[in-house]
Amino acid sequence: MLSSVAYHEGLRPPQYVWIGPGWFPGQYWWRNREDGDLIVGNITCNNTVMDFMAEGYFSTDPPLTWDGNKTTVSNMTSEEWIKAYNTYRKYDLYAKYAGGYNFAGYVYDATWAVALTLNNSIQRLAKKN
Repeated sequence: MLSSVAYHEGLRPPQYVWIGPGWFPGQYWWRNREDGDLIVGNITCNNTVMDFMAEGYFSTDPPLTWDGNKTTVSNMTSEEWIKAYNTYRKYDLYAKYAGGYNFAGYVYDATWAVALTLNNSIQRLAKKN
């Protein structure tokens, strides 16, 4: 539904690119399997809108599935990242989040995606003042 709200607010491709889950096969995560309109309040969502919004989206997968020897944008391999993450999980402060291990890679990917997007937008925004 968030994508439909964004669509109706004008936050659409190609000016906006969305990040979605990479573990679902095909169009599973954005398609309405019942093929009808979904209406919440004054927002209408359907497969046409969702297909448009998903055009060119980026999908994320956790570093656990990456080639362990390949250096990423963080200047670490996925093996190094997992080792660092496991080190932090041992601290009492973070122990309560131990169950989130399967999703930690998605947070990691999303954080880097936002950081790189912001970094690459600095010059464009400076031109607009």
